[in-house]
Amino acid sequence: METASDNVGLSVDPSILGNHIRSQDKKESKRLVRGKAKVILAFTLGVLTILCIAIPLFVMKGDKFERPLYIVELEDVEVANLLAKESGKSVVFNPETAQYKAMLWVIYSDPMKLKVDSENLLQRYGLATMYYATRGEDWDESENWLNGVNECYWYGVKCFGHDQLATNYFYGDSFLDPVTEINLESNNLVSLSLPIEM
Repeated sequence: METASDNVGLSVDPSILGNHIRSQDKKESKRLVRGKAKVILAFTLGVLTILCIAIPLFVMKGDKFERPLYIVELEDVEVANLLAKESGKSVVFNPETAQYKAMLWVIYSDPMKLKVDSENLLQRYGLATMYYATRGEDWDESENWLNGVNECYWYGVKCFGHDQLATNYFYGDSFLDPVTEINLESNNLVSLSLPIEM
């Protein structure tokens, strides 16, 4: 019987050769695992990059970019989508509109931090839209407007079942009582027309 040593002049123990092959298999297996991990990491980074590009694209004016709006929190995206459904996407995402300013206030500045299922979200948004549409910052009187109290206590706003003269209002009250009257007569309102949200 011929052995490996007859052909080459060397003697090779088969168990060493088997261990070497198993060692090579382990190295190849580790290399494959590292390769898969790199592919998964690259895929994840690709998805994140696409999302970072796609979110600003969500806010386009025609085919042109207008000061991209970055909405990152899912709750904020839900609120923005609801407001877009209410006012129209082309209106609420147009930086030139009162609706856009009101949306940003509701999402980022309103101390109440209302969520998509908050009872008074749309009422508060509608009043904020009116505030921006009529240049509320120039009104003669704007007590409580765009602050943390319920909108039923904003100057000139009356709601069903609420007396605006009450002084026991609390910051963060998000009850819904429908607005029954807005009286801002002789208050230096500037507007060509009231927004449809009113």
